[in-house]
Amino acid sequence: MTQAGCYQLVLDRKLGDMCCLTVGGTRSGNPASERGVHFSMPRPLRNRFVHLELEADLNDWSKWAVG
Repeated sequence: MTQAGCYQLVLDRKLGDMCCLTVGGTRSGNPASERGVHFSMPRPLRNRFVHLELEADLNDWSKWAVG
């Protein structure tokens, strides 16, 4: 049931009778290789998102923050 709700939310931008104006935003999570709590997203749902791996750089961030 949870997965069905996720599909409806992502594909139809609604959940049951409730309509959602926006869907998305930023989510973060640890990869399975980190050995934390991890739940795999089904492939059909996972294919509807963009998955990025970001690496932080303190010097670059500091330059941005000061600017």
